[in-house]
Amino acid sequence: MTSEKASIWPHYMRQRESLLRFLTRRTRDPEVAQDLLQETWLRVADGSGAVSIENPRAYLFQIASNLTIDYFRTEGRRVLRTEEIEALLSVPDERPGPEAVAIGRSDLAVIASALQDMPARRRSILLMSRVQGLTHKAIADHFAISTRTVEFEIVRALNFCSARIKQIE
Repeated sequence: MTSEKASIWPHYMRQRESLLRFLTRRTRDPEVAQDLLQETWLRVADGSGAVSIENPRAYLFQIASNLTIDYFRTEGRRVLRTEEIEALLSVPDERPGPEAVAIGRSDLAVIASALQDMPARRRSILLMSRVQGLTHKAIADHFAISTRTVEFEIVRALNFCSARIKQIE
């Protein structure tokens, strides 16, 4: 190691952990951060020895920062390998299939029919609770009934809808 390289070596060793944390935060990948940390030393060791470094810490972090920018530029242009493309294409589609959509629509039609067949107040209480998100207290105040009656009507409405769905299954 030449004397110029030897003079920055202690600074590099003191800042090594800080540099690694810095690179890990920037890349979000510990393995890439390790690679960039090694590359930082190689750049420092390869640098011209004739230049005097006034702030070794800033110098090391600037090299690490530049290497991170270079890394992301390269990654942005990188062509995907066949395995990576196949892995992306094999990701399952989480949308429901045609059968699940048809069943869902059928269930929805049954519930809509059940809502039409139940008493108006019960239907209104259920919709105010489940669709509008009103509290039982607010619903009770609206209909001038007790919260216990609201709870009772919601249970009866849900049971009614559930029974209708079971009839078609």
